[in-house]
Amino acid sequence: MHFNRQTQFPAGPVCQGLLAGKNNWKNSAVVPGIVYLGRRIYAMFTAVIFLISFYSRSLQWLNAHLLTCPSRKFLHLECPGCGFQRSVLALLAGDWAGSFRLYPATLPLLALWAYAIAHLRFQFNQGARVIKYLQLFAAIVILAFYIYKVVNNKLIV
Repeated sequence: MHFNRQTQFPAGPVCQGLLAGKNNWKNSAVVPGIVYLGRRIYAMFTAVIFLISFYSRSLQWLNAHLLTCPSRKFLHLECPGCGFQRSVLALLAGDWAGSFRLYPATLPLLALWAYAIAHLRFQFNQGARVIKYLQLFAAIVILAFYIYKVVNNKLIV
């Protein structure tokens, strides 16, 4: 089967010039589109690399600059909220099990805050009731975890 090179391209002065060996790429509609697409892909790839690097550096900075709990610093006793910052950082790093081990109430509290913000924006019908139940559930988890720390002598630092 013989394949004619001129039938690959649509007829036109630019394409005929390209087939004849003339480098007339500036007038071609196809090549700038490919170059533009390549530049967009390169820009997106660069942005993703930058965001990953920024995210990693942000987590490192946050780990180095955690706030100190006044109860833990002055009384040498952990409060019911101790471990929340480390738990959120572990969650942001993708360590779900480590986050739960550090502070089990992190996910219920984040769910409560997310739902409260969504309720403020969209005004759900039973939103206030759901927020009350989420608050109650988060308080029970916090209290249960604090009792667990007291019973297992993990309260004293």
